[in-house]
Amino acid sequence: MAHSRDENNGKWGSFAMLNVGADYQVSKKALFGLSFHYDRMTEPTDADAELTGNGLLAGPYASLEFGKGVFWDTSLLYGGSDSDVDTTYWDGTFDTTRWMIDTAIKGQWHLDPSIVLTPKLRAVYFSETVDDYTVHNGTIDTSTNSSSG
Repeated sequence: MAHSRDENNGKWGSFAMLNVGADYQVSKKALFGLSFHYDRMTEPTDADAELTGNGLLAGPYASLEFGKGVFWDTSLLYGGSDSDVDTTYWDGTFDTTRWMIDTAIKGQWHLDPSIVLTPKLRAVYFSETVDDYTVHNGTIDTSTNSSSG
């Protein structure tokens, strides 16, 4: 995906994501697997600054049929990102730690030929914490930022 915004004077940024997974059906009503997600982004600003980053998430997922045609799908993903900041005066890198839980109930439950229930409920939790980082300005000046304080 490429994007341009008025807020960054029409400069172009980008976002791309790749998702892969492998699963195994252990029964007619249960499937378990592992998934891997990679993302890359660039975001320019109107002040000749740019943020670029690469992120990862990986973890297990499951799909369980608990009623005929009604499924509970859930995943627990852990990962992080590695980002670079390039501005006119300061440059640096920072890492993050990510957690994501995605759980949903969905499907169609046919009670009889004329009555069909279509449940749909989804909850997503995402947390990303920036680790400690230091930026520098090409001379000897540095600034260290701590996420713990």
